[in-house]
Amino acid sequence: MDNTKLMSPEEQKDAIFQILLYLDKICRDNDICYSLTGGTLLGAVRHKGFIPWDDDIDVFLIRPEYDKLSRILSEQKEYRWIAPELGNYHAGCGRLIDPRTVIIDEELGEQDIGLFVDICVVDGLPNNRIIRSLFIAYQRALYRLRRSTCEQKKISIPRNPVKRTVKRIVRKWTVSRGPYYWAEIINRTRRKYPVEKSVHVANLQSQYGAKKEILHKSGFDRYQEMLFEGHSFLVFSGWKEYLTNIYGDYMRLPPEEDRHGHHYERVYRKGQENE
Repeated sequence: MDNTKLMSPEEQKDAIFQILLYLDKICRDNDICYSLTGGTLLGAVRHKGFIPWDDDIDVFLIRPEYDKLSRILSEQKEYRWIAPELGNYHAGCGRLIDPRTVIIDEELGEQDIGLFVDICVVDGLPNNRIIRSLFIAYQRALYRLRRSTCEQKKISIPRNPVKRTVKRIVRKWTVSRGPYYWAEIINRTRRKYPVEKSVHVANLQSQYGAKKEILHKSGFDRYQEMLFEGHSFLVFSGWKEYLTNIYGDYMRLPPEEDRHGHHYERVYRKGQENE
């Protein structure tokens, strides 16, 4: 790759952290409330920064705040904003990408993508418990259908011949429609229950499964400052409920064999020569 520089893990972390700093400023300048989430939130609580073996950053916002932020990010020029509502990204969240970097990784395929921060959205849920469970199951099914259209390193093959045949037929059907077909359905249906009228909310397209991310909406009524890598960022007041749902005893370190992050094969900074 011409005129590029291979980035060290430390340089990659710094580049991602700079995106977070930029996002924080955009949000504060426009009175938008966001929160660190996932492993980033856990890192802030347990390590006051990155989890030592991890290297990505995630934030989330409730739907009204997310939509406001998405409009603003669509107009800024420093970073590249891709999101399902814009029709230029098919995952269940948006990504703020550093266009001066490029990731080379088998799992990402041939995507022209640089280092990024995932920006997820928290939507409202039905107040009726049974309808809520059905709605979450429906969203999970849509998540799996979209995922089935994407390139995957490993695809499980059922031993049962009937299940194997059914899975092959379903996969052929979903792939023929492509990820953006499912992304459009997901983006439309997850807005069905407005946050303002909901008692509970969730990141419906969470990798952990929406059931683990069901939260009381009151947890987003207030936000607090929390240190991450020496800087102060916003965290929603329901963070303890969230971390307990996802990780259980979140202050306990996992076994050493489970301490792995999202490291990429290679990341380059554009416009620089290797020394």
